[in-house]
Amino acid sequence: MNGSSGSASNADDNRMKEWATARAVIDKFDGYQSDIRKYGFTLITGLLAVTGLFSSSPSISYPPGAKFGVIASILVLVVALSYLDGLYRYLQRGAAIRARILESSLNLDLTNAIAEFLRVGRFESRYAILYGGFAVSTFVLGLAILTQAPGLELLLIVTFAVAIALMVELRPGEIIGLTDFSLDRKVVTGGQMVRITYTNLAGTWKQLFAASEKSQRKLWTQRLKSKRIKVFLLPTGEITGPRPVVGATTTPPSGDPMPLPPTKVEFVYLAQANWVWKTPADKPGLYDVRCYLQVSHSVDGVDSDKAAPGSDFWSVVQVVAPDPGTSPPGPGGHPPENRPVTP
Repeated sequence: MNGSSGSASNADDNRMKEWATARAVIDKFDGYQSDIRKYGFTLITGLLAVTGLFSSSPSISYPPGAKFGVIASILVLVVALSYLDGLYRYLQRGAAIRARILESSLNLDLTNAIAEFLRVGRFESRYAILYGGFAVSTFVLGLAILTQAPGLELLLIVTFAVAIALMVELRPGEIIGLTDFSLDRKVVTGGQMVRITYTNLAGTWKQLFAASEKSQRKLWTQRLKSKRIKVFLLPTGEITGPRPVVGATTTPPSGDPMPLPPTKVEFVYLAQANWVWKTPADKPGLYDVRCYLQVSHSVDGVDSDKAAPGSDFWSVVQVVAPDPGTSPPGPGGHPPENRPVTP
C-alpha cells in the first residue's frame, strides 16, 4: 500500500471511529429519554389518580391548601420532566448532526434515514403535546377539587399559566449553525492529503443571516422576494504557512496564502463542499487554515455581488517531515494542491 492510500485509509478509520462514537452518544441519550418518559409518565399518572381518588373520598378530608400544594407540585414535576426531556433531545440532536455530516463522506445513510422518518412523523412536536396534556389534566383536576376555595382557584390559574410559560421558554431551540468546517486530520506527514469539508447547517435564510448585521438581513430579505433571483453559497478560504512549531503563537506564517477556490453549493440543509490539500513534503511546520462562507446570487443568470454572513473557521495543521528512509507519498517540493472535489 502506498503512502497516499494509507493516508486515506487512516482518515476513513478516524471518521468511522468518530461516527461510531456519535452513534453511541445518540443511543445513550435515547436511553435517558426512554427512562424519563417511562418513569416520569408513570409517576405523573399515578399522582393524578391518587390525588383524584383521595380528594373525592368522603371519609378523608384534606384542607384546600394541601390540595393546592399537591396540584402545584405535580405541575412543577411536569415542567421539570419536560425540560430534561428537551435537554437530552437537544444534546442528542447535536450528535446526530455530526453523525450525518460524517455519513456523507463514509457512504452511510443510517442517521439520515432515521432523521427523515422522524421529520415525516413530526415526533418532535408530539412530545410537547404529551407534556402539555399532562399539564392541562393536572390543571383541570385542580379546578375540580378546589371548587370550594375560589381564592386558591385563582392562584391555580396563575400557577398553570406560569407552568405553561416555563415549558415554552425552556423548550430546546433550533440548532442554528451557519457553517460547519472540519478537517479530517490536524497532524500529518508531509506529502499526505488533508480533507477540508464544509457543511451547510442553516435550515432557513433567517438562520443563515442570524449573525449578520440588521441592515444586511433586511437587504437580503428584500432581494429574496424577487423570483428572478437565484441564491447560492460560496464556501472558501486560504492556507498560510509554514511557521515553526517553537514559538508558534508569536511567529507569523511565511509564504503567500494558498487559496481554497470558492465552490458553489446549493442552499440545501447538509449540502457539502470538499477540498483536498496535498501537504508539502519539504516544508514542515504549522499551517493556518482559515475558511469562511460567502453568499452570492444571480439575477436572470448574471452573477451579482457577494455577502459574508459573518461565519468564520480557523484551525492549525501540523505538517511533520517524513522519515529520511521513506519516500514521500507525493512528489516532494511541489506546491500544495487546493482543489474542490465532490463529496
